[in-house]
Amino acid sequence: GLSIDNAVIAAGEDVAKIRFNVSDYSQLETGYVVPVRIYSVEGDGAIVDEDANVAYFVICSLAPTISSGNPVGTKLSRDSNWDIKVNGVDTYNGRYWKDALFDGDSYSYLNYWYPNDVVEINLGEVKTLTTVGVQYYAWYYAVREYVSVRTSEDGVKWTKWKNTPDYYGYGTTYINFSYPVNAQYVELTIGRPGYSSSYGTMATEIHIYGE
Repeated sequence: GLSIDNAVIAAGEDVAKIRFNVSDYSQLETGYVVPVRIYSVEGDGAIVDEDANVAYFVICSLAPTISSGNPVGTKLSRDSNWDIKVNGVDTYNGRYWKDALFDGDSYSYLNYWYPNDVVEINLGEVKTLTTVGVQYYAWYYAVREYVSVRTSEDGVKWTKWKNTPDYYGYGTTYINFSYPVNAQYVELTIGRPGYSSSYGTMATEIHIYGE
């Protein structure tokens, strides 16, 4: 739901900030027309036209969408508490996914990813994210699309990002969020490969960008 805090125009000022509280930002649609009632006018010289006791304005929501293109923001350095799980498991053949995908080596990898595999990135704490980049061994080992992209601050409540781009021909898929998002977790569900169904997708690095 949407709620609005009370606002006070302080003495000597002619504006006040109004805070809106949204329980689930991803559920906002295109916009809202919100009435704000002026219920008290106090102090010397504080005058409001008698017909102006209610004001209306529009809140336009920013839809949670993603786009391709160059990464946005500053590339973040890896923290020791960053982790990666694939289908709920953080290792493959005794080696950690994070050690292969956060090691700075664009040719190191563990195993193929296939359609509907779920890759969960855990940054250890909430960060303000702008882009997640997934680098693949080559464009023909890259994913063409993601079935879904979700983010979460706590791993319980998730925001689903819409309009997944077609990454055909890209060796690195940059997932640019339409607005900076506070998140600890990023979940990618793998879609079809970029080249052939006989090829899985082979990721070699994951890059995190933020503010």
